Amino acid sequence: MTNRQLAQVGLGLIGVWALVDALKIFSTIALMGAAGPRITEMFVLAIPMALLLAFSYVLVFRSGQLVSAIAPDAQDATEHSPPDTPRVLVVLLGVWLLTQALPLMSNVILAFLAAGEYPSTGQTVMLRGSLGSVLQIAIGLFLIMKPERLLEYVRRPQPEHAV
Repeated sequence: MTNRQLAQVGLGLIGVWALVDALKIFSTIALMGAAGPRITEMFVLAIPMALLLAFSYVLVFRSGQLVSAIAPDAQDATEHSPPDTPRVLVVLLGVWLLTQALPLMSNVILAFLAAGEYPSTGQTVMLRGSLGSVLQIAIGLFLIMKPERLLEYVRRPQPEHAV
């Protein structure tokens, strides 16, 4: 299996995972009862679901440009970033983290806006969730944009321990 095929399969699996997550949100909306969700609850649930559906579509059906960026052809590779399997896997991890964090972050922001006020001490879970999502987005972007940095850190020579 070439690195391009690995990237294509990985992006497709992440896209299917996003679709399953969107279906979970849809089932949550369906289980809200006969009265259905209020408008604010609908926005808090529907926008992350729409983001997941959009990510799923792009990652499954329109991933050609992403694959060429993740794993360029051998003739397109530069000396600074050879396309190797660990690099592809690190970038796929970053894409997965980003795909999971962006809908969660939008959910937290919309829930905050729906509350209409600054969270009190009982709503610190919302603040923790937003900090966790921001950190996850930052790590995902770092892994996508600079996978070589993480690989250099992992491949660094181990110091010899003094006896």
